[in-house]
Amino acid sequence: MSSPGPAGFSPARGLQPGHTRLAEGPDAHLLHHNARRCQRSHRSAQYRAPCRPITSQASPASSSLYEAVAPHPSRGPPSSDPAEAPQPMPAPSPPPPPVHVHCQTLPPCKDLAAGKEQVEKALDAAVAARAGLPAALIRCEAQVPRTHSALAWLQAQRAGTSGAAAPSRPAPTLYFSPRLSPGPDSAGAAAAACEEGAGAVAGVGAAALWRGAPGEALDAARLHGMQRFTSAAAPRVRALGGSRFDAQRGPSPEWAAFGTFTFLIPSVEVTDVGGALLLACTACWDSKAAPGAGPSATDAGAALATALTTLRDVRSAAAPPSLAAFAGGRGAVSHAPRRAEWEAAVTLAQELLDEESAEGEAAPCTPSLLDPGTALENYIAGGQQGLDDLLEALEGTPALGAPATGGDCGTRDPDCGAAALSKVVLARRSELRLSGGADPLALLASLQARNPRAYALFLELEGGEAFLSCTPERLYSRSGRSVASEAVAGTRARGGGSVENDFWLALDLLQSKKEHAEFTIVRDWVYEALRGICATVRVDVRKTVLKQESLQHLYGQLSGTLLPAATDADLLAALHPTPAVCGRPREASRDMLSSLEPFDRGFYSGPFGWLGGQGAEFAVAIRSALFVPEVQAPEFPGVQALGPTAMRVALYAGVGIVPGSKASLEWAELDLKVAALDRLLTPVPALQQAPNLNAAYARILVEELCRLGCSTFCIAPGSRSSPLTLAAAQHPRVQLVSGMDERSLAFWALGHGRSGAAPAVILTTSGTAVANLLPAAVEGWQSGTPLIILTADRPAEVRGSGANQTIHQPGIFSSYVCWQADLAPPSSAMPPQHLLGLLDRAVAAAGAGPVHLNVQLREPLGPVPEPWESTAWLEGLGDWATSSRPWSVQLEAAACASRLPHSLLAALSTATRGLLVAGELRAPEDRAAALAVSRALRWPLLADVLSGLRVGATGVPEGLIACGDNILAAQDPGMCTALRPDVVLQLGGRLTSKRISAFLAASSARGSSAGNDSAAWWVVDASPHSFDEHGCLAGRVRLPLGALERLLREAGVLVEGAAAAPFTSPYLELWRTMDREVGFLVRQRLNSAPYGEAHIAACLASSLPRGHALYIGNSMPIRDMDMFADGLALSGCTQGQVPSLGCPVGANRGASGIDGVLSSAAGFASGLGMPTTLVVGDLSFLHDTNGLMLLRSGPARSPLTVVVINNGGGGIFSSLPIAGQVPAQTLSDGWTTPQAVELGGLCRAHGVPHLRLGLADGTQALRAALRAAWASHTHSVVEVAVDPAGNLDWHRATTAAAAKLAEGVWSAEVRRRRLGDVQSMAPATNGAVGEGRHVPSLGRAVIAQAWYERCSAPLSQPLPVRGGAPQDCRRVLRLHLRLSSGACGMGEAAPLAGVHAESLEESEAQLAGLCALLPGVGMPQTLARLGGRVADWLEREVGVLPRTLHPSVRCALEFALLGALAQEGQQTLSQLLCAELAGPHLSGPLPNNALLDCGEQTVAKAAEAAKKLVLQGWRAIKIKVGRRANPELDAAVVCGVRSAVGSEVVLRADANRAWSLPQAVQFGKAAARAKLQYIEEPVQDWQDLESFWRATGIATALDESVTQEGILDPPPEGTVALVLKPGVMGGPEATFELARTAARLGLQVALSSCMETREGLALLRELARAVDVQVFPDMLGLHGLGTDDYVGEALAEPGSRPGGDLPSSARSPEGDRRPRATGSDLQGCAGLAIHCRRVLRHGCESEGGAAGTLVLLHGFLGAAEDWTPVAASLGTRRTVLAPDLPGHGSAGLLTGPVPPSLEQAAADVAGWCATLQQPVTLVGYSLGARLALTLALRHPGACSRLVLVSGSPGLEDALARAQRASQDAALATTMRQAPIEVFLEHWYSQPMWGTLRRHPRQSGIVARRASAQSDHAALADVLEAWSPGRASHAWDELPALSRRVPILLITGEEDEKFVGLQQAMLQRCQPAGTSGIGVQAATILSAGHAVHLERPLELAGAIEAWLKGLECTQQTLRPLEG
Repeated sequence: MSSPGPAGFSPARGLQPGHTRLAEGPDAHLLHHNARRCQRSHRSAQYRAPCRPITSQASPASSSLYEAVAPHPSRGPPSSDPAEAPQPMPAPSPPPPPVHVHCQTLPPCKDLAAGKEQVEKALDAAVAARAGLPAALIRCEAQVPRTHSALAWLQAQRAGTSGAAAPSRPAPTLYFSPRLSPGPDSAGAAAAACEEGAGAVAGVGAAALWRGAPGEALDAARLHGMQRFTSAAAPRVRALGGSRFDAQRGPSPEWAAFGTFTFLIPSVEVTDVGGALLLACTACWDSKAAPGAGPSATDAGAALATALTTLRDVRSAAAPPSLAAFAGGRGAVSHAPRRAEWEAAVTLAQELLDEESAEGEAAPCTPSLLDPGTALENYIAGGQQGLDDLLEALEGTPALGAPATGGDCGTRDPDCGAAALSKVVLARRSELRLSGGADPLALLASLQARNPRAYALFLELEGGEAFLSCTPERLYSRSGRSVASEAVAGTRARGGGSVENDFWLALDLLQSKKEHAEFTIVRDWVYEALRGICATVRVDVRKTVLKQESLQHLYGQLSGTLLPAATDADLLAALHPTPAVCGRPREASRDMLSSLEPFDRGFYSGPFGWLGGQGAEFAVAIRSALFVPEVQAPEFPGVQALGPTAMRVALYAGVGIVPGSKASLEWAELDLKVAALDRLLTPVPALQQAPNLNAAYARILVEELCRLGCSTFCIAPGSRSSPLTLAAAQHPRVQLVSGMDERSLAFWALGHGRSGAAPAVILTTSGTAVANLLPAAVEGWQSGTPLIILTADRPAEVRGSGANQTIHQPGIFSSYVCWQADLAPPSSAMPPQHLLGLLDRAVAAAGAGPVHLNVQLREPLGPVPEPWESTAWLEGLGDWATSSRPWSVQLEAAACASRLPHSLLAALSTATRGLLVAGELRAPEDRAAALAVSRALRWPLLADVLSGLRVGATGVPEGLIACGDNILAAQDPGMCTALRPDVVLQLGGRLTSKRISAFLAASSARGSSAGNDSAAWWVVDASPHSFDEHGCLAGRVRLPLGALERLLREAGVLVEGAAAAPFTSPYLELWRTMDREVGFLVRQRLNSAPYGEAHIAACLASSLPRGHALYIGNSMPIRDMDMFADGLALSGCTQGQVPSLGCPVGANRGASGIDGVLSSAAGFASGLGMPTTLVVGDLSFLHDTNGLMLLRSGPARSPLTVVVINNGGGGIFSSLPIAGQVPAQTLSDGWTTPQAVELGGLCRAHGVPHLRLGLADGTQALRAALRAAWASHTHSVVEVAVDPAGNLDWHRATTAAAAKLAEGVWSAEVRRRRLGDVQSMAPATNGAVGEGRHVPSLGRAVIAQAWYERCSAPLSQPLPVRGGAPQDCRRVLRLHLRLSSGACGMGEAAPLAGVHAESLEESEAQLAGLCALLPGVGMPQTLARLGGRVADWLEREVGVLPRTLHPSVRCALEFALLGALAQEGQQTLSQLLCAELAGPHLSGPLPNNALLDCGEQTVAKAAEAAKKLVLQGWRAIKIKVGRRANPELDAAVVCGVRSAVGSEVVLRADANRAWSLPQAVQFGKAAARAKLQYIEEPVQDWQDLESFWRATGIATALDESVTQEGILDPPPEGTVALVLKPGVMGGPEATFELARTAARLGLQVALSSCMETREGLALLRELARAVDVQVFPDMLGLHGLGTDDYVGEALAEPGSRPGGDLPSSARSPEGDRRPRATGSDLQGCAGLAIHCRRVLRHGCESEGGAAGTLVLLHGFLGAAEDWTPVAASLGTRRTVLAPDLPGHGSAGLLTGPVPPSLEQAAADVAGWCATLQQPVTLVGYSLGARLALTLALRHPGACSRLVLVSGSPGLEDALARAQRASQDAALATTMRQAPIEVFLEHWYSQPMWGTLRRHPRQSGIVARRASAQSDHAALADVLEAWSPGRASHAWDELPALSRRVPILLITGEEDEKFVGLQQAMLQRCQPAGTSGIGVQAATILSAGHAVHLERPLELAGAIEAWLKGLECTQQTLRPLEG
């Protein structure tokens, strides 16, 4: 009988009051009767009633999560007393508003200690800045290297305690580890709220704690109380915890401390994120907090003190946790219910189920139709995926997955209509007592290591009570509105390592009708539950098998999109408890359980997880245990207890009972489910009980290795190693990896060590098995990778005797091990402490590389009993056997730990051209230190791909150079000299790039020819190996990089705060400019070239998910990765994302062999515990196919995605010199070794999923394949076929182009600066520019002024353009730019009717807006290289979408930009565009053709005109044709011209698509003798061009076909030329791109004019000259720019003036018809009630037109200046006024302290508008939109038109209004009591500003907000008074308003909320079947909420188009259906 437990813990049979005990014998009928009565009660009371909806906004009194419709048995019957009858619920009160949440992410720190220091400082400052707030949560976090896991850190906090309680233990303690999805990801399947790559979180202490009192449910009010302390802007602020299975049932004493729920926000937490750790500390306070309902602190000081106390108490460094086997005594297990009681309960349940099951038949079990042979074949070939494919084929289209039909949230009950009790889940509680205590965290760590694909959950309270769970089941995860859930049911054991056994067990599970019925109940129930709260529900995985370490279950996955009103409270209420843990129907099952289960489940099977601002995730806490410590009472009164002396543990598991269940089988399933934890809790037998000495020896050896952290054993089968294998297999902490191939296993172990994990042990038998380890040993020695080689051997006396399987194993690895020992066979003469000492030395030595332990073993090898002197042999161990510590500690002093060589410090201090090189950086702390050194030194950083800084890193230093290899391909001596450093500091090991190594060697050579200019090349690395291939090192320091950074700071070389200084070194700028340009070139070539190996490298580098690792094969893959991983992901972090230190990158670069790569990558992934991608060549893959067996045998380990580049053999040899030195066949036979293996069949044979991409597939297909492979969360192979010949050609061409470009950049920079001596570019001091003459800023220019003018030029003859009204003059717009250097540039926008789609007025509007945006914008000098650079600059730095600019406007802008850069460099435009090709060929006349428009002239007059042109010197004439009705008349003119000018003159014709095909053929045949060079666009349909050419033989040229239809590649047959109009194409950049395409297609190019003015033609001719030189250097161009005679001299229109004397703030010159942007006090405005002190005016009143005046109303925090670009654009045609609203800008409030209401402000604006005496169009944004809408509703006639930008009619729901008012009041309080900077940071961190945060002008906008708002209190008053929560909504009034006032609704495309509101407003105003002419909608592309700030030109265009009544294009206005 069990001994009585402590207070609060119930023994197995000691039942608590209120609990029902299962009866035995005669009592069984009573149980039967009670349960049956319960069933009848529910059938009558619940299921005959209508389904009760789930409400998301219920009051606390009625929203209990588990509230049942029928009375709960424990509550008694409902009262009949009228006084006690339910009273009407009061009106719902708004929940408390969200508190101020601030999350500050600090720069990465080198280690935990530094992170603690930085976090403490930051938290202190952040809290101080917000101390006046009544409630706030402040979190400061810093990333630190992941030297260990979050769980290991948490274990370190409890170090030194052997039990679960100790005085030093922090409490409470919590751990949550997410689970990899067992199926492919779906929307919401992995909650991304924390961020991509986020993993486990460990927390100590509680900044806020919520604990439910008995009967207090986890309802909406409680959840809101938690979520108000979270924020979408701070997604890592989460409340973590769990809840009881049944909150309605009172807790038993052992669960009392946990409450009905316990959630907390930890004071200090560590999170695994993206391969690093995130250390965070949180301070939280609430002046109104109640105990157990949030923060314990009521003020900032107390909160800070609590947080910092916890932070200071946590341990900074965590030693590797001991993995010792669990020791201590264990009592007998007692079960509740006992076996007999269990059988009675199952029998009773079966009877009840059987009674009801007749009402319906179970769903058919499709897997029963499977042919076992076919199924086995599919399973062997494709693993579980193969079997799933077969199931899918059998089942066909899933029946589930239709859109949800529910309307409002909570209208569906999944139990509705389910009268029958179809399932009930009975649980068992197994109790045991452990003497000596136990560490629950150590148990959890072991469970998680064995089953990494399960959730790991842990919660420990102040009294030492601890709950843990290792559960496979997810309740739900949510990210935004995307949600995923799943169904898990049925259980079978795994196959014990046998694939075939595993299959038969899985098949039995799939085919079991009982399991199928149970699973179907769960899946369909979850589906229906989701349909009640989701707009759509999908079944992503209908039915498969979920495989855990020792168990497998039936599994289904579902996902959906939540209804807008649905909350996490609705999700929990709908989904918990599912039939998987309770039964169906839910309430009946729960009541039945309360009668059948004689114990309290507590948190077992309850929801456990987290809630955040962006998402939530909850697991179902099954497979769980409760730990309660027993504390021995003190022997004497007043003496404190010493701590726990024992631990009581309760294990919980449950099984589903359905018709057909058998009690005996269900009992066995319970045993199976608790087996893993039960095994860990079983103490290992004492060493004295070992059957023989060999067994004891082996157990000691394995145990000591585990205590040293080496718990991963790679075991190859063999007899001699049996004792060691058995000891490892029986050790509870050992992770076994077994395989038949020792070579493959050894490389797996090597990869494991390469990951930074503790060394893996490779264990083999004797003989050649040992020899197979040599390749891995060589690689390990060369690369310094830890590896423990443990080989079994026969006794020494039989060596050389011919004994079987005996070789000389000692010394077999020669010098390729760091340490080795030959251990004599175990004997009584050799005490075990000798073995322990050797093991400790071996593990310590393994840090530098492989070590070899050769263990001699005699018979017996098995566990055969044999006498041995156990007592005498073990007596020297002392307390080792009862402790968990290793025998001894081996520490090695670090070299140079106290100081650095003086010569190194001197070199670093005096460097003027310092170069930092990052080699192979394995440890994350090394990457952190390298980044810190780089930021402080501000040197260029050449990063090797193995540094990890070029894949997945964010926030890296500006000096990182990714394209160093390609840059150094250039051979220009001057450039090489300019790039040459004077000091090189290399951090880390060997380099991949030969070019970089050669460059460093050449720079460091100290021969006579080098003189005194050689660089000092220093290497700092912790490896014992030297990397000095060239013999050029000045020195090498063996030192960890973290220590280097510390010593450099101590020596004063690195200065605190230096990292914040700008990167100003010209030497650095030269490197950066070249890197930027070469990187741009490479990306451009990748985008335009056929698919090849380089694309794979670039694709992986740019798209590898965060939290993934990369392994790279040797040969071409690692070279390509080093060349083309250009850091596309280095641009920074999105909101809420932690800056990444880069991803772990591994490779076998020790000996650089191609063997063992696949196995190494698999071990690397397992050691990291991270998904990993391997990119490898085909031969290397084939060389290690046995690695596929390791993948198949380890499906639960971290998934490995293998990308195999299949080029048919050793493609690298084609690029080596040998390829040109031997015959092709010899090269093939001896080097390339072609292979034709069908890799897919090879993968299928190993059961690994495979996907092949062919030559026709491209980068997009590869990205899609990788996303699918990564989302599958399983091992997979993606084979990519490439063309080896094309790949080689592309590599060579790209290298040559990169070299040419680098040399060109250097030449251009030298000429531009007129630097005769390159060395003068060097700074005089470390990182600063030296004194001397001014050196212009390298690479950047700043636009100081921008303006435009309207010009007109007289026409000497009518323009030869069809369409459009006749013109008396040519009107154009000229854009002028002035740089800060004084250089100016001009561009001409000359839209021409009939040619351009845009009008002159439309172009002017865009130019006006651009002129408001451009001043102050910087631009790189390399913009002149075009190739997409201008488009990239427009989007990244100006914030304008290039595709939305009119072609004429973009053309003007590009010419103005290039002209300014050319003038700054004292070059012509053509010289600028051809900087590296400047020469005589850029001067001289440009060949052009004249233009002859015959019109209706006779043949004679046309011939005469042509003769005049020839006499003027023209040698080419283009004749405009198609002007006459008869094409033959045109042909006659052309023939007449030919006769007049002779055969030497080139004739062209241009028909401008005037003819049909028959007409064109008629012309062509009649004009055949004219010998035309070509005719442009002869037919109306471009598809007839080939027919025309075949019929006439006349070549054609493309013009409109390209600009209008985009027809070019391939060109129609007969096409010989491309006519390009830069003014129509969009400027020089597009012209160059099309010219290059034409050259590739073999077409001529002729640039043509759009009748520009003479100044515009001069620019076009410069462009044409550059095109000829750059694109057609061997071809003489003949262009169409001879239109000088048509347009006379252009003059500025009257009133305009040049911009030379404009102020820097001017946007456009003033004039009679010019828009003006002025700020002034309006006369009389101060006397009006509008409260506006200043109004910006644009445009002139005479141009208002029908629209009259536009009044622009800004949003909250805004000012009139916000509208400047919009107003400037709209002001070109009408008057635009933009006032400052009350409290904003310079406008304060009225005289009184009370702000005006929104209604009063609307009246004020209406009164002011009336004074304008013309129609007013109101344009309001956000708050301004609410004001405008209120005005339009309350003051009819005050405005004639209404534009609402990101506006809404308000909130319809009263509770939502109250909640919003409360929120805005809280924000106003923050604004009043905290600095404005604090408020702005909080305000703009919200998700609605996501696109604005990414906008290039965002920082300037926020800075203007901070400086412009002078009266913060007034602003806060406006925020509170004008809150949507304080105003009535206008939804009902909107339709009537839309019938009298035209309304335009504008939203940003990415503003999801307001796009939905926009659609709702349209539907309200335009019901189905009606025509609502008063409302239109526009969606601005690539814009978020702040449309007017993010996309002002597009917004102005949409408004202008609406005002003009034009039909808008898709690019600017997208009408939405009503």
